[in-house]
Amino acid sequence: MKKTMLFIMVFILGLYNTTIAQEISVSSLVEITLTPKGQTTPKDKVTLIEGASFTSATTDGDVTKIKMNHDEYASNVDVYAILSDAKYSMVATAVEDLHNRYIGVQASSDYTNYVFTFNVKAMGRVMYFEDLQERKTILLTSETEPYEFSLTANSKVEDRFRIYKPYDFQVCAYYDNVEITGYTGTDNIVITTLANDTIVNVAPTLGVQTIDLSGKPAGHYVLTVNGTQYEFCNKPVSDN
Repeated sequence: MKKTMLFIMVFILGLYNTTIAQEISVSSLVEITLTPKGQTTPKDKVTLIEGASFTSATTDGDVTKIKMNHDEYASNVDVYAILSDAKYSMVATAVEDLHNRYIGVQASSDYTNYVFTFNVKAMGRVMYFEDLQERKTILLTSETEPYEFSLTANSKVEDRFRIYKPYDFQVCAYYDNVEITGYTGTDNIVITTLANDTIVNVAPTLGVQTIDLSGKPAGHYVLTVNGTQYEFCNKPVSDN
């Protein structure tokens, strides 16, 4: 137990290396740093770790989950993980436990434009960082580019950014739209009439992608995605 706790403290100090990762079976590790655009300060960082040696418990005083001192409406900035309605600057938790976890942000009173930078040191599975407001999704890798966004000065946002694993691939046709989930290919999504006239040809987006067909006539169409064709009916009429 003492040995494990020592390794965890090394993580907190930021002294990561491959030997430690193997010793405590780290599956995923990513650091997210928040700074105002064009500035080096103020800045803040949240560290997210998944590993078989950790659990999802969030007991006060647990060294694997370090709470932060949140300073609202100040000149500093804060970024933090949200677990059980509490705010953490460092979270080491069970594998799969970071899925659908929200990342909170406290903006400075002095800035409105910000940048997230990502330091991915180990990634044993696919995970994404999502901006729900802008409907943008970022694959977390060692080459993930900085992400720019805007916030109202002094604002606190806790329902906009999240970490999640890939969705299972599925295609759903609704009354006047098509929803494609978990498509990770690069080929465009195409919808044609039965006469093979193209009415939609769009690039895919990660996560959940909705294609609005409310402006298209009712009738049967063919959706081509992921190398497969699906025939569906837009604005179907009930027999009742």
